[in-house]
Amino acid sequence: MLNLLNAVSRFFLTASDSVVSGDIVTGTDAIENVVSDSVVSASQLVENAGDKANNLFVVLLGVGTVFAGLIALIIICKLMGLFFAGGKNTANEPVKAAPVAAEVVEDIPDRQEMVAAISAVLAEELGTDVSAIRIHSINRV
Repeated sequence: MLNLLNAVSRFFLTASDSVVSGDIVTGTDAIENVVSDSVVSASQLVENAGDKANNLFVVLLGVGTVFAGLIALIIICKLMGLFFAGGKNTANEPVKAAPVAAEVVEDIPDRQEMVAAISAVLAEELGTDVSAIRIHSINRV
C-alpha cells in the first residue's frame, strides 16, 4: 500500500516538474515510469514475504505470551481468594441487618445558633441573602 502511494505521488511530482520546467511529457511517459516503479516494488514485496512471515510470528508470540500471563494472574488471584476466604463462598450468604439504636430525643441547648447556621448554609447553597430565608420549623430526619 505504501508503494502504491509512493508511485502515485511520483506520478504527480513528475507531471508538476515537467510543467514547471517547460518539458513536454505526455501522460503515457509518466504512467510508464510509475508502472515500471510499481513492478519493481511488487518484486521486492515477493522477496520480502519471508521477512513478513517472521514478523508475524514474532507478533503472535508476543500476544500469546501476554494472554498466557493474564490467564496465570487470574488463576493466582482465584487461588489466593480461596486460600484467604477459608474455602467458603461468602457471596451467597445473606447480609444481616445491623441493630437499630433507640432514637434519643434531646433538647437542643442553643437553638438560635443552630437555626442561624442552617440558614447560612441554605443561603450559601441557594445563592441568596440570609434575610430572604425564613425557617418555620426544624425536624430531625
